[in-house]
Amino acid sequence: MPGCADATFSGASHDLGELSMHAVRVAVRTLRAAPATSFVETLNFVGEDRRPAWRFDPFERHPACACG
Repeated sequence: MPGCADATFSGASHDLGELSMHAVRVAVRTLRAAPATSFVETLNFVGEDRRPAWRFDPFERHPACACG
């Protein structure tokens, strides 16, 4: 009989593992040198085997921004 200690959903583990590994890569890259351009990074799972694939799009600074 299933109880509260039984796993009810285990699919998020794969997704969150990929996100946490990428978060570390982004943090290390940012700490090593400030990037000249900002990017929006999107994670998609593609293909029949649902392989992770990252898409990088430039994030343009608004002309009225006073941040530099």
